[in-house]
Amino acid sequence: MARSSINIGHREAGLSPATWLSLVVPIDFQKRDDAQAAAEMAGGTKPSSESEVVNHEIGHALHFVEDPIQVANADAEDLEPTANGFAKKVANEKNSMSEPDAKKRVHEILGLEPPK
Repeated sequence: MARSSINIGHREAGLSPATWLSLVVPIDFQKRDDAQAAAEMAGGTKPSSESEVVNHEIGHALHFVEDPIQVANADAEDLEPTANGFAKKVANEKNSMSEPDAKKRVHEILGLEPPK
């Protein structure tokens, strides 16, 4: 199982990185890879892409940050529509930044030296 650390913070709001929330989100790519292999072998339904899986899991993480009590008290299947909605929203967004500009912006947000 792959593990991904998602840092959710608000630099633009003036919060220091010390106040950022860090979540570890487990992402099981093996399950997705097994579904892909099965689809290729048997001609079944193609599974979600890796980026769709990651976006879905980020949707769960953001839902937790926004309303941890609701998430803690909900059944797992009740949480899926919110995560699916977030993944769909991300998929429908138009890329509005070039890759070099995106790298530059990420470095700015993380307080790193500009990319070379």
